[in-house]
Amino acid sequence: MRTPKLYDSHTHSYHSPDGHDSVFQLCQSALDRGLSGIAITDHYENDVPSGDEEQRCRESAANIRQAKEIFRKRLDISVGMEMGQGPSDTQRAAAIVDELRPDVVLGSIHHLNGPHDEIYHTNFAGVSAAYVNQFMHDYFRKVYEVVEWGNFDVLSHITMPHRYLVSIFKVHVDLARYEEDIEEILKLCAQKGKAIEINTSGLRTDHKEFMPLARHVKRFHELGGEVVTLGSDAHYMEHVGEGLTPALDVLREAGFKYYGFFKERKPVMIPLLSF
Repeated sequence: MRTPKLYDSHTHSYHSPDGHDSVFQLCQSALDRGLSGIAITDHYENDVPSGDEEQRCRESAANIRQAKEIFRKRLDISVGMEMGQGPSDTQRAAAIVDELRPDVVLGSIHHLNGPHDEIYHTNFAGVSAAYVNQFMHDYFRKVYEVVEWGNFDVLSHITMPHRYLVSIFKVHVDLARYEEDIEEILKLCAQKGKAIEINTSGLRTDHKEFMPLARHVKRFHELGGEVVTLGSDAHYMEHVGEGLTPALDVLREAGFKYYGFFKERKPVMIPLLSF
């Protein structure tokens, strides 16, 4: 029995504001680590004023297509983008997707109330439990709106604020309080035929958890969800592929036989066990 082929479906180059390495460095890192494929999914924040966002993504897509030629037959490379706050301007979101023709669009929420309200920069130090509780409910409501909108392929890091609360601010948050919110998100994803991802970036922090948790992946399967991708959410080339192997165990335990890697907005299904 061979190890399943590994595809990393969530990575960022320096064409993302918080990325650090080139598309070519990410691809070489994937090759060096024995991966079969990689999607470069640079950020596009749909509520940030036009201009730089579009240009960065154009340059990213052009570099990825160049890399596809350079790494031909050695590494499967997908042109991707991570669409933040897609429903904030549906026409603008549709226009950039139509222009760039990506293989995969990740749907995510990074801002709660506009571009100046970034979750990553929210200071949770000393805030009340009631504040955190309302923040989490507001976040999940925004994620649900992304799924309702639907112009994406993979719902990304569903429980993302939990990672920051735990790893940066040492705030204990019991996700069991938000099971109804998460259940509705997973149910709508399954109904709409959308994929979710197992995001492994939390394993690199004090969080030490997948996003979403293993029980949520299992629940997605129970609700009829069919496609799950794996993503390191690497912003440095040395993080490409990290955590993907243990994520395969989560998928198996949840009842999945395959996981997905998107090409031309459709999932290619990779068996978890290749004989």
